[in-house]
Amino acid sequence: MKKVYFLTNIFPHYREALWRKILSNNNFYATFYCSKDNPLSIQEGKIDKESLNSRIKNVKGYWLFSKYLIWQADILKVCLTEQFDSIVFLGEMNILSNWLGALICRIRKKRVFFWSHGFYGNESSLKYFFRKLFYKIANEHIVYEKRGKSLMINRGFKPQKVHVIYNSLDYENQKTLFEKLKKSKENPFTFFKNNALPVFIYVGRLIESKKVDQLIYAFKNVNKHYQLCNLLIVGSGPEEENLKSLAKNGIISKTTHFYGSCYDENTISKLIYNSICTISPGNIGLTVINSFSYGTPAITHGNFGNQMPEVEAIVENETGFLFNENDIKSLQTQMLKVIKSKINFKVECRKVIEDKYNPKNQVEILKSILLKLFLII
Repeated sequence: MKKVYFLTNIFPHYREALWRKILSNNNFYATFYCSKDNPLSIQEGKIDKESLNSRIKNVKGYWLFSKYLIWQADILKVCLTEQFDSIVFLGEMNILSNWLGALICRIRKKRVFFWSHGFYGNESSLKYFFRKLFYKIANEHIVYEKRGKSLMINRGFKPQKVHVIYNSLDYENQKTLFEKLKKSKENPFTFFKNNALPVFIYVGRLIESKKVDQLIYAFKNVNKHYQLCNLLIVGSGPEEENLKSLAKNGIISKTTHFYGSCYDENTISKLIYNSICTISPGNIGLTVINSFSYGTPAITHGNFGNQMPEVEAIVENETGFLFNENDIKSLQTQMLKVIKSKINFKVECRKVIEDKYNPKNQVEILKSILLKLFLII
């Protein structure tokens, strides 16, 4: 069986299902290297099965400003001395050990993959120069979405060398929870004065870049003449007190509720499933996958240059809506569209997850890439 090494920054909890699927597959033997000593506010993943967990190796990471990983100890030793057939690096150019490690692997005639967003399309000239230089080190690229592949091709990379893998969360668990919720009549919104009204939900960190203030302003405008909906904000962060102050009247009248942090998927599933729509005024990332897993559409801005790759899962008038970035009036227009819509979002959103955004599909894509290359070598 061919050996494949995966070198990444950290092991976040939302990668548990995917890593478990990769480690337990019978087509290639996977080993992960990552840094546990990270300063980021991201919950660490865990895999209970010891035979799989033993193949997750810890390497010391060095961080700049407690934010940017710039070096991983022992990675060069791994690249120089370990025996493997292919190696998949996290395609982040700020990790300087990745530059040297990838070059060493190329010299050793190992197959080198970079797993990344690809180009964003909004890079400065200097950043574009170094990113392209870095990407040229790899034999092939794995990107999250079709736009990432298109940007790579437009910048001179061969189409057959760039592969779209999508993204995922814990599909099997979320599917089980979804099936249970379909049979439940529970209304989890007891904190609203009128919990029969549709609920818009935000799930994520309360930080400036997420622009939750825009959602609060749009919500106020939607309810300006009479109440049409409620607003639920799930999460915490440095902007929490400012946002609560901005939403003070809604909190008092019980039309707006700050739930606080929540990492319990059972609770989150109930809140998202029973909401009419998930909204992320800034970039949306994996939140859209979480939302679609429970059949709930999503709204976010449509400037793809300032978005995360998962935004491509949103298809206008099928699985959600896009508004003009930083345009509150445009956001409230899309919110009203959702309220008035007759679309069966539960069916359309779930179909996207079942077709593409799940660990099983990602591993199948990995297998097709890796095994094809092994036959060529």
